[in-house]
Amino acid sequence: MSTSTTNGDRVETVEERAARYEAEYDARELALMLAQAHALNAAEMRESERVAVRNFRLTAIGALVALGALVVTIVGLL
Repeated sequence: MSTSTTNGDRVETVEERAARYEAEYDARELALMLAQAHALNAAEMRESERVAVRNFRLTAIGALVALGALVVTIVGLL
């Protein structure tokens, strides 16, 4: 409960100030947690993209090797 001065201005009680500080701290803590989660998610997405590119390259190399083996087989049969 707030109190008033003689001229009617509202004055925060110690309990109100403590509650306000706690709410502000909780809000900052939540913002920090969200920022950390966002950074972690972005890092995981970059890692996932790297893995996808590596897998694509390996698949392309495998396809070229298979194509080369097919060419060698066809030439060998001639």
